[in-house]
Amino acid sequence: MKKDQCIVVPVDGSETSIQAMDTALELAQATGAKINFLHCAYFDSSTDDDADSWLPESPVTEVVGDIMEDVRRVVKERLPNDINAAFAERIGDPATVIAEFAEQENAGLIVIGARGLSPVEGFLLGSVSQEVMETARCAVLIIKQKRQEEAFS
Repeated sequence: MKKDQCIVVPVDGSETSIQAMDTALELAQATGAKINFLHCAYFDSSTDDDADSWLPESPVTEVVGDIMEDVRRVVKERLPNDINAAFAERIGDPATVIAEFAEQENAGLIVIGARGLSPVEGFLLGSVSQEVMETARCAVLIIKQKRQEEAFS
């Protein structure tokens, strides 16, 4: 990974996204890369065209909760002084947004958490990490959720 590139870390508050964040922090410290933390929501008030919308007329943080505030707090607790980090929020299909954001930011790597779905569940429910891996133009590191039996060993 080149020093001028960055690592994109999609965050949603899940355990695997926190594990992805920790992994990205270690990699950034070793390589000197910048980290861009990205939260993506499917919708906000600007994506709803119904006159009787159930969505409030407010920023995305009021619709989906302030995940980025939690991420900023956790990052600040763990962030070494020599790592440059930025935070971004986007609206849209997460897999598409993540891949496009990584390309715009000249990312050399995306570090993303997986939900731990089986191949069948991923096919039926959709796997963001799988789709990102297939569409991104940079390397993708997928952090898998530990199975219960692995967590206690």
